[in-house]
Amino acid sequence: MVQTHAIPPVRITEAPLSTEPLEAIRRVIERGCQLLDAENYFEWLATCADDLEYSIRAYSPEIRNEVTWLEKDHKGLEVLFKQLPMHERYKGQFRRILGWTGSAGHDPAKRIFAVESSLCVYHTDLHGASVLYCTAKYRDNFRFESGVPVMCSRMVLMDTRRLPFGSHIPI
Repeated sequence: MVQTHAIPPVRITEAPLSTEPLEAIRRVIERGCQLLDAENYFEWLATCADDLEYSIRAYSPEIRNEVTWLEKDHKGLEVLFKQLPMHERYKGQFRRILGWTGSAGHDPAKRIFAVESSLCVYHTDLHGASVLYCTAKYRDNFRFESGVPVMCSRMVLMDTRRLPFGSHIPI
């Protein structure tokens, strides 16, 4: 039996999320993918809450446990983005393809909307060859500030566990 992720689901009241907030949130996620593809990291970060928590995790069947690859808050991501020019980078262009986005729940008391989205990321190298880089799932929490959905946490749940060097950027 293949276990996908040992991460417990976010405990949120099972109040259904209407299509209007879900569509607004999906547009923010789609725009975020475009900004990350264009390497506009600071612009992407500006769309997130100041108390953002971001992590990339995978389940390892070898150790039968979750592995955390990256865990940063808003300030930590700022530092990472400032240092990116000094890092050895995987050359080429990334393209994030967002699949479905569905409601995982809504906590009316905290005004938190939980959503999950499927994701495929492709990489095109400098010679024009494209390959599947990874598959994953976004598990995001949003809240609305002045009517605009703002991401306050993202957990990237990786299916792919082997990535090439230079993978210091958010997925």
